[in-house]
Amino acid sequence: MGVVSSYFRSSCACPDTCSRVQGLAPQIPPAPLLGGAMLAVLFDPTHVLYRLSLHHLRSPSAAFLAAALSLLSSSPATLRFAPYSEPFFTYCSYQGMWACARTRWVSASVWFALASAFRSNGVLLSGFIVWGMLVVPYLSGRRDLLTPARILYCTVLVAIPLVPFVHHNYRGYVLFCTSTADRRPEWCDRGLLPSIYAHVQRAYWNVGFLRYWTVSNMPNFLLALPILGNVYAFCGFYLSRVAQVYPGLFVRSSSAPRRRETARSTPGPKPRHTIPTKPHPPSLFLAPSLLPHVLHAVALVLLLTFNAHVQIALRVLPSLPLVYWGAAWLLVEHPWWGKARERYFATMVYTWV
Repeated sequence: MGVVSSYFRSSCACPDTCSRVQGLAPQIPPAPLLGGAMLAVLFDPTHVLYRLSLHHLRSPSAAFLAAALSLLSSSPATLRFAPYSEPFFTYCSYQGMWACARTRWVSASVWFALASAFRSNGVLLSGFIVWGMLVVPYLSGRRDLLTPARILYCTVLVAIPLVPFVHHNYRGYVLFCTSTADRRPEWCDRGLLPSIYAHVQRAYWNVGFLRYWTVSNMPNFLLALPILGNVYAFCGFYLSRVAQVYPGLFVRSSSAPRRRETARSTPGPKPRHTIPTKPHPPSLFLAPSLLPHVLHAVALVLLLTFNAHVQIALRVLPSLPLVYWGAAWLLVEHPWWGKARERYFATMVYTWV
């Protein structure tokens, strides 16, 4: 307990809160902690990640590699063995993504609502429902499916994962802004929709745009650099080739006949006989179905980099399947960088164990 207390004291940003929590720590009975740890082990998301990877990558070996690499996460204790929110959030997130992959939208909405009950960033998961129900029919040319009834249905399903976050803020408003009329906190009158979550993040954790970008916090940026760099690299790789993945987004349908007509009317030398070149095989990691995962990861890493305590990326980003697809991409297409990454995270796992 002394080691845990010293580590907690050194890493805590609010000394008063730390002292209160440390005073309560010896009073916590071991049974709930052990039960929570056992539940975290039971809610292991590895098998769900394998099925999700197999659906998107279409390769059993690549899916197995991604699932195996998930065992070398940047925060193995909190993700798999600790009675904390991360294991349950990750499991519910993967189940919701798997339901979206099978177009089971109601199930996906329920799983995402459970995920957002464990972590506030679960509200971003609603974007997968919007993508599958509205964006995919639009991109595939089936715009007749975008009926008002479908849009209304999608809106209801998207609102369900927002309920835990809204309920949490509503309870805070009722507790602090309506029952304490003699000493009403200033955040109760801040903005059109006052949020206790935003107030706590700003007042006690100094969360805000570029507020964490100080010289004293540079070691934390270096600590989070490997996993952030992995996500940035894979998202950059995918988005730089999105024209190959979705060519219809960047080529107008009327341009092809014009090019053929111009080619017929323009005289020129006859083409020479050339040796046909062997086309490069498409990458496993350029599947069209990966685009919503890439966009979700981009939104999250930008938020962590510029608007949060960057070191929490070590326990927030491992809940993204794209982290392990990016790690598999490094090992398959950039072996030197992939091996360096896994040596680093294997060292972290060994340190925790």
